[in-house]
Amino acid sequence: AGVLSLSYAGGELIKKKDTMISLRDFKEFDPEIQRIIDSYNNNPKFNEVLAIAENDISGNDELGALITDAMIDSLKTDIAFVNNGGIRLNKIEKGDILVKHVFELSPFSNTYVIYDLKPQEIRELIKYAFDFRNKNELQVSGLNIQFIIENDELKEIILRDKNGKKLKNKKYSVAINDYM
Repeated sequence: AGVLSLSYAGGELIKKKDTMISLRDFKEFDPEIQRIIDSYNNNPKFNEVLAIAENDISGNDELGALITDAMIDSLKTDIAFVNNGGIRLNKIEKGDILVKHVFELSPFSNTYVIYDLKPQEIRELIKYAFDFRNKNELQVSGLNIQFIIENDELKEIILRDKNGKKLKNKKYSVAINDYM
């Protein structure tokens, strides 16, 4: 958490000071708010088992693959993307995958949108996301992406299907979250 203090004189900002507050060491809790949080977290629906992880699933690549594979499976699309910023859990530990893990992994209540896109449009989506931070910001399923970078500049994006063949000039069904 943070505190931002702004001082004004005559309608003009004359001083600003920001301070970060570590919540890790925060000891004061409102018992009523804590009761509401505990009640929410102890909802039996959140503890329902959806699947079993044979190993830990960790990092954006593995968790992103889990999300996008699930999108393709449930939405019946050719390709699925999720942005790295939408992945909000670092790891799902080996064992039961619970409903609450899904909410922790992707807590934004996003809905999914399906587009029919040609390879050039898919490439433009990937390039837009890449340009945001000058690196790949997307996790994907159903598609292999190769970035050709020369002198720290993105020169080309090569798209291949899951069998390693270049995409044909046809429309592919692509699922993304509504934030993207």
